[in-house]
Amino acid sequence: YLDANYSTAKLHNFLGALNVRLAGLHVEPLRDDYSERKINVRTGEATPSIPVTVVIVDDSVDELIKTAMALVGWPSLNVVLYHQKVESSAYSLPPEEKAALLEKTGQEILALNPSVILMEMGLCGFEGTDLIKQMRNIADGTKPLFVANTGGSDTELRNVGAFPNCNKGRELGGLRQAFANLAVQQLSNL
Repeated sequence: YLDANYSTAKLHNFLGALNVRLAGLHVEPLRDDYSERKINVRTGEATPSIPVTVVIVDDSVDELIKTAMALVGWPSLNVVLYHQKVESSAYSLPPEEKAALLEKTGQEILALNPSVILMEMGLCGFEGTDLIKQMRNIADGTKPLFVANTGGSDTELRNVGAFPNCNKGRELGGLRQAFANLAVQQLSNL
């Protein structure tokens, strides 16, 4: 996985490398003061009152970056990028090996202690819906909320309980709904 938290000393080297990648994606480059950017939060909108870990799951580094860029400046977020990097041979794995890969991937993501997971539908070797079901089966304690994050239709992800599509960071309505749900959970725990 790729952790979006970096020390200040490493940040400038990271920003330089990331800016080269962003330029190739036709995305605005990061600047030293980029951490001061704030997401427009609607008046009365529920935002997390405590730090929330959002894990973005995708098999494309470019899509991970685009989605993470849309979340820069949102208050109280710790964004973690999980790059599902699997060889193309994963599509032809025997069922037992595919199940083991699915379980391993689910455990790795849950080990990041996410509150919210932005889930891609088409991953290498299995579908995001399968991964959601797997993580719900193996999650201990608090179970994370899932938000669809796919370039196509979110219907299948919604059918397994994911919030509406974040569409690779282009539509934040589903994420806002998940945060509202978290805010209600936080209030009920008081």
